[in-house]
Amino acid sequence: VLFRSDAACLSEDEATSLGVPLGRVRRAVFGTAGLLAAVAVCIVGPIAFVGLLAPHAARLLMGPRHDRLVVASGMCGAGMLVLADVVRQFIDLGGGRVPIGVVTALVGGPLFLLLLLRRSVVR
Repeated sequence: VLFRSDAACLSEDEATSLGVPLGRVRRAVFGTAGLLAAVAVCIVGPIAFVGLLAPHAARLLMGPRHDRLVVASGMCGAGMLVLADVVRQFIDLGGGRVPIGVVTALVGGPLFLLLLLRRSVVR
């Protein structure tokens, strides 16, 4: 499965010549990604920026190979959430701690915009 994901990143002619059924792979990836995104948003809700930024951070650290990227994305997401929780512990507003969703949104929003701007400049 991971080889097909790597091969599907090639051009259509190259992927087809390697025997990758692009139509089926694209439908499977699209459906799986949609289902996983829906489940993740239902579970985590306000900390959704972690799910948006972790794969980008993992790709910067590990490169484009999908077999490494899957594990690295999970590890980056866990690390980001732990760091956000550490920051949250230091902020006390008198009536209690700041919700972790606020910390992830304050940090994740500008970082995500930076990623979008960087992508639009490159292309």
